[in-house]
Amino acid sequence: MTLQTTDSYDSMSIIARQPTWLETQTFHMENQLNPNFCQGFEPEPQSFFVKDKSHFSIKNIQRKPRNIEQPNLQERTPYNLFLDDYRTPSNVVGYAHTIGLRADLYIKHKWDIAIDYNHFVEIIEAKGLPVIVSLDHDLADCHYVGDFSDPNEKTGMDCAKWLIDYCVDNNKQLPEYYVHSMNPVGRKNIQSLLDNYKKYERGN
Repeated sequence: MTLQTTDSYDSMSIIARQPTWLETQTFHMENQLNPNFCQGFEPEPQSFFVKDKSHFSIKNIQRKPRNIEQPNLQERTPYNLFLDDYRTPSNVVGYAHTIGLRADLYIKHKWDIAIDYNHFVEIIEAKGLPVIVSLDHDLADCHYVGDFSDPNEKTGMDCAKWLIDYCVDNNKQLPEYYVHSMNPVGRKNIQSLLDNYKKYERGN
């Protein structure tokens, strides 16, 4: 809402606005989500996690530091953006076919890598929209054990929403997109959001 006051401050008027497309979609999605968000969550391939699911906890997730080449944020040349907190594009090749993705997509293209929401936003604001974007859903340790309560630990869904807002604000078309997350619920939600916005784009 936009609040306006008169010069004399003796009266106020409220001007209502229509909700944006993203606000409408978010409202419907939040009312459809299962409160047990990660019920039925399927862990990553065994090469990434311990074999005994009973020990699946933050302590057992072995994160190896990656030497990620930081993109030159001053350049505005065509690029592709891969969002993931610990995988690289080559890691997706082994399971891409199981979630309906082409493995060669992650082999033949060069990718810039964003490891979290802030990094994702920073790269796009500096370099503009990527040609292709590939999104993960779970971006923090707490997400892997089904804890999404911390608003500061943003997910790939938050990145997708920000990406739509960026396209709307800058009058840009949504780039080619893929969702490589192994969280089936999270992957479906991101895919649905982006697919719905793409349909909206085509209709306008």
